[in-house]
Amino acid sequence: MFHVYFCLNAIPVDRRPIDPPPILQLGFRVPGAHGQADTIDTTALTMPQLFMYVCVLDEGGEQEIYRTKNGKNAILSGSLVSSINYLRDVDDDYSDRRGAFFVFPDLSIRLEGVYRLKFHLYELLDLTVVFRGAIVSNSFTVYSPKRFPGMTESTALSKSFANQGLKIRIRTDLGTRKRPNKARQSVAGISASPYDGSGCSDCRLRAV
Repeated sequence: MFHVYFCLNAIPVDRRPIDPPPILQLGFRVPGAHGQADTIDTTALTMPQLFMYVCVLDEGGEQEIYRTKNGKNAILSGSLVSSINYLRDVDDDYSDRRGAFFVFPDLSIRLEGVYRLKFHLYELLDLTVVFRGAIVSNSFTVYSPKRFPGMTESTALSKSFANQGLKIRIRTDLGTRKRPNKARQSVAGISASPYDGSGCSDCRLRAV
């Protein structure tokens, strides 16, 4: 099971975000011709009307959690909504091909435990907001300060996006633990399982 390494702290200025930050890529299904299999097009399309909202689920992924046990504080803090970002993929740093990404760089969960994240895709049509689909992460662990195992080096994808101007906290110091040497990883335990199919049949989401 993938663990999210960040420090739980009751002092808001000391909270540390989920690391690495959840990043999701939007793709569109392209029907195959002459009986061939459908493909997923992840190249960027100009769709500024799309946005994504994130919430916290219990470990089983069945119930949404809104507040801490005392009922006074929201359990999830940070920017809960992401607009679409058109960025070069980590595999295409030297090309002009861009993908459509949703990035959540400062999410923090205030209560120790095991959780999942659920990401909801919406489209703004005139004055109406239309639900287009959702994807749920694998379970991940939130640690208390005493059990916190320490931060790891930022992923190649996070570094690539930061170099393109996206505001993501990056760590390159030698004091951080090294991640496996992979260009792409599952982020925050988010499964690369397909979009659940509820909503627009042409939209696909994947965690990167």
